Amino acid sequence: MRLEDLDTLPAANAGSVMILREPTFGIGNVVKGDDGKPVWFKLRGSDSQAFRDARRINNQFQAQRAKHEVEATEEDGEEDAMRVLVACTVEWSSNLTLEGKLFACGPENARKLYSHPGWAWIATQARAFIMGQNNFLPKRSTASSGGPSTNSD
Repeated sequence: MRLEDLDTLPAANAGSVMILREPTFGIGNVVKGDDGKPVWFKLRGSDSQAFRDARRINNQFQAQRAKHEVEATEEDGEEDAMRVLVACTVEWSSNLTLEGKLFACGPENARKLYSHPGWAWIATQARAFIMGQNNFLPKRSTASSGGPSTNSD
């Protein structure tokens, strides 16, 4: 086995595309923009430098709270989770709109999107995608792997 064939770091740092799905039981339908094309998010993974940096900041805040004997609040936990989500959001499709206008990707809009209670399902999908290391594996070549034959169709 070649370890580099399973190295998630390059794609985790660059980001991979998550297609947004409706919040239904099981696998929901793909969410489409007004242009009829899928809405997507390009997200960095949990192995990325951005994820690790955001977690490091969270740990520093937690250490400061502990040093001053300040108990963490629910809001502190939500802010820690938000910091990671925003740091891992690279971009999203240009067919995401709010009140009929383009909802452009950026840190402020990412916070607005992920913190809106009615859109919590988007943050949930993004968090799950970010933590799924399989989303950041290198593309497999079509050449024979030298392993046993399998049928994954």
